[in-house]
Amino acid sequence: MPKLRLKTPVPPDKAALLRMMASLTAEMHLDYFVVGATARDMLMHYLHGFPIRRASPDIDFAIALSDWQMFDRVRAALLAYPSIAQDARIPHRLIYTPEDSAAFPLDLVPFGDVADQHANVVWPPDMAVVMSVVGYEDALAGAVLVEIADDLDVPVASIPGLVVTKFIAWRGRGMENEKDAVDLRYLIEHYHDAGNLDRLYGEEAVLLTACEFVLDHR
Repeated sequence: MPKLRLKTPVPPDKAALLRMMASLTAEMHLDYFVVGATARDMLMHYLHGFPIRRASPDIDFAIALSDWQMFDRVRAALLAYPSIAQDARIPHRLIYTPEDSAAFPLDLVPFGDVADQHANVVWPPDMAVVMSVVGYEDALAGAVLVEIADDLDVPVASIPGLVVTKFIAWRGRGMENEKDAVDLRYLIEHYHDAGNLDRLYGEEAVLLTACEFVLDHR
């Protein structure tokens, strides 16, 4: 798994929560990665310096789980921290309240064996909430390690992994919420300047020429 060192540190409140999750998943021997807006900001802003276009305080953790009992164990372990509470409306959302800053959501996104044959997660007990986790197995396999501190490395969805998960989310809720489309455009616009310029104009030049693709169309 490639390892990246951030040029700008993540805020202390988020770093503390990232450390909690890293410790918990290590103890439970679970594979996970950071996805969503925090993953986007870690790779695009804190690593490459692009401005944050759509601020979002939450952290999404995608966790590979064998069954729903393991999900309950993970949630219970997090709720054992005094700074973490259950959201009253959303079962996979917790609320983290740091000592010195405002509270923000922590979303748990289960995938793996808890998903059905169509890569949908159907939430017990009433099975009323359905979430697509198409692409999450590939996103885990392609995740990158991000060094948060000298003693803390966190797996984060790569830019291609974020594009896949954002595209799937946009397909499911794009008519009601434009945020996934906004993020997709942001990731695609900055992809070539996020450490990919030499590769795109080098080994991938034939492909770009065949597609008549211009990287900078502004």
